[in-house]
Amino acid sequence: MLKPWQIKCQASKVYYQRHLSIVSLVYISLNKHVDFICSSLLIIMNTFISFKTSQYRILWMFNLLSYTSRWGQVTAYGWIVVELTGSSFYVSLVGFFGMFPMFVLGIVAGYIADIWNRQKILLFTQITCLIGISLMLIIVSLDLLQFWHCYIAALITGIGYSVEMPSRRSMVHDILKGKGATNGFALDSVAMSLSLAIGPIMAGAIIGISTLYGNHLVFLVLIILHLFACGLMWNLRMESNKPRDNQINRPINIIDGIKYVSSNQLILSVILITFVMNLFLFSYSHLIPIIAKQVLYVGPAKMGSLQGMFGVGALAGALLVASIPKITRHGLIFIGGCFVTFLALLGLGISESYYLSLLVLALLGVGAAGFSTMQAAIVVLVADIDYRGKALGVVSLAIGTGPFGAIIIGISATLFSPSTALIINSVIGLTLLTLLIFVVPSLLKIIPLNSDKVLK
Repeated sequence: MLKPWQIKCQASKVYYQRHLSIVSLVYISLNKHVDFICSSLLIIMNTFISFKTSQYRILWMFNLLSYTSRWGQVTAYGWIVVELTGSSFYVSLVGFFGMFPMFVLGIVAGYIADIWNRQKILLFTQITCLIGISLMLIIVSLDLLQFWHCYIAALITGIGYSVEMPSRRSMVHDILKGKGATNGFALDSVAMSLSLAIGPIMAGAIIGISTLYGNHLVFLVLIILHLFACGLMWNLRMESNKPRDNQINRPINIIDGIKYVSSNQLILSVILITFVMNLFLFSYSHLIPIIAKQVLYVGPAKMGSLQGMFGVGALAGALLVASIPKITRHGLIFIGGCFVTFLALLGLGISESYYLSLLVLALLGVGAAGFSTMQAAIVVLVADIDYRGKALGVVSLAIGTGPFGAIIIGISATLFSPSTALIINSVIGLTLLTLLIFVVPSLLKIIPLNSDKVLK
């Protein structure tokens, strides 16, 4: 029989064992929560790691302001034309004139990006865009507005953006170098996505405020955005790109850039898919004003929201790509995003509901983020340093086919209906993408980072 003091000792032992087990369980639970929080913080830090570089932060803000103004202009011009004409074809011509300079100047812009100061090129493009918007503000103020004025303004602005694209993307690599470039391009897509949400929603809301003063105000806001962008680029401090002697003395040779791209199977695949996307996908945006007015029966504010939902989805997709610590299959993200966009385009063509259209446009944006992020990243990471600008110039040439896509969808919408035109484009796009995967299966292989070689 146990003595009283032994019973007390055993009771105390059981008491402390129970409490220690409870403390252990609490500790394990807290440890799991701490691990989860730390992992989440690491993912967030990895997502925005490029922002540690001050020059990149300035370039990113510059891109955001410039992009926002661009998409605000596209929305404003499209709504003005649909209000004045009610024609699907005339609305699609806004896209044609806005993107045609990219087709004409794409490769030349790539050559210029290799031999001239890229910072000065971006300043020049902002001034060019300011001229186009200022002309529209003057015309609207004098009550002289005609629908074709929007085409001239879109053409002037398109010249600026066509020249800047290779320089802007090359600057991302100049600042972050090879290992950080993919994250930098992903965050650049975040800026593009934010602008795709902010620009159209802002422009549509401003136009919707007043039928008398909306157009004046929207162009004034767009001018202010470009002025801030100019200030940021002026204050950016970085080493200017110094071209090699053989680059300076080499004449502008379009065939040279095309030959280099055609010799690299992976870059060639990116170019071909970019052709498909710009001919049959992105032209959908030129029909949004006419779909809003004649299919969904909504006004300029909701039309701006339709345009902006693409940006919301693209923002989510770009953040998802940027949060991936190490991407090994760039091509898989690239081609997967393309398939998602065309499936969403099919849904938009079928939809007769405003809210369903918002949903499929957001999904379309998610897919487009995978496409646009990997499009630049694959080319820059794979191309030889002496041909990087020229390769991006050929990408600009492929993007420059967008105006022909605008004409195609405009004619299709006129012959059939806007919704039918979207369905036709989605079927063509899905078919061509499938054929390209069978012809160039290496697109889905791993891309070696910081290498000028391609796995074939």
